Amino acid sequence: MSIDVSQHLGLAVLLVKRFHRPRGVDFEELVSVAFLAMVEAAKGFNPDKNTKLSTWLTKPVGWRVSRFLKENPPWPHLAPNQFGKVEEPPAREDRDKAENRDDARWVRRMLRRLPARERQVLELRFGLVGEGEKTLEEVSQRLGVTRERVRQIQESALGRLRRQIDG
Repeated sequence: MSIDVSQHLGLAVLLVKRFHRPRGVDFEELVSVAFLAMVEAAKGFNPDKNTKLSTWLTKPVGWRVSRFLKENPPWPHLAPNQFGKVEEPPAREDRDKAENRDDARWVRRMLRRLPARERQVLELRFGLVGEGEKTLEEVSQRLGVTRERVRQIQESALGRLRRQIDG
């Protein structure tokens, strides 16, 4: 049985936010790790066992993200110098900043391809505009539509993004 976990991307983002702030690891990379864990965990999901998919996915995603953070510490390149102080090579820092800028540009480019309403819903729902994630209810009140309509717009936008990425 094949299960579509793409509609649970918000859950992956939410779970990653638990780990992201204190860790100093790239947020998008952790979301990717979480989403891949969701795909793997969904293979073992049995809808006949009266468990919600989101509940089923939570623990494996948490485990995978935790393991990723242990195996990939945020500052592996830091080492004490002869005076006991920790120094970071500037080349690594510059490369990381450049990669983050490139990733942010790519996300903005992809969002610009969406119709304005879909882009606005994704920005609000996933906290892409600096206001933090908003619930369906909060977005519906802000846009003057029902929660169901916000959910529909979100699904449409995510589907459109998937098609653009898949080419």
